[in-house]
Amino acid sequence: MAHARFDTPSKVIAGIEQQILRRSREARQAWEAILAAGAQASRTTRLAIERREAQIRADSRTRLARARQDSTAALNAVAVSAVRQVHDASKQSLALLNEVRAAATQEIVTARQQVPAMMASMRIDALASVGAAKAATSVAYNTIIDRSAAATRAAGQAADTRMYRVAERANGAIREARSNAQALMREVTGQGPGKTLARGFAIVRTDDGKPVTSSVPARVSPTLSIQFRDGSIDVRPDQTHGKKRP
Repeated sequence: MAHARFDTPSKVIAGIEQQILRRSREARQAWEAILAAGAQASRTTRLAIERREAQIRADSRTRLARARQDSTAALNAVAVSAVRQVHDASKQSLALLNEVRAAATQEIVTARQQVPAMMASMRIDALASVGAAKAATSVAYNTIIDRSAAATRAAGQAADTRMYRVAERANGAIREARSNAQALMREVTGQGPGKTLARGFAIVRTDDGKPVTSSVPARVSPTLSIQFRDGSIDVRPDQTHGKKRP
């Protein structure tokens, strides 16, 4: 408000009130912008977490599918090897045929026993990875939410503090302006004719009692009355005043 000028105290107070209203609106707009930014940050974080969880689930399903394919291929390879060994053994001798068949059968049984165990182990590892990812995601999400809430609370407290300081300064400015205005009014009302005369000034009036404030009515008036602090005297104006003398 130091750059503004007003011609009356009431306009000064009105200008200060308008300034306070503008500052209050600006503070409210800043608070609303902070709330909107916090909400947007929370939504963005939530979407990122959901996308990360979907990616982890997709990766787990892909690994399970690959594990099933690898196990099937291994089982097929074992079966083919067993059949080949049996076929080769049948060409050799009848004595080795039973031994070869027993060994092939044992290998098939062993392979079938190992494949489910491997599948179970892979499934357990995948589920553990998914659980760990979910736990980490939940912790990260809670951390972000807590930080966002703390930042929002801190911003709100800072905005309240600024609004309180603005209100205090505005109230102080209003009180100072009111005090200055009252002092000015007291000074104006204290300047009466009696005090003016007491300081050595005089009041010039025309013959009908009107105050004279310029030389034109003084020259045209036949008589003038000059009032001093201790009385008045009547004089006649010099009609040649302001003209050239011979």
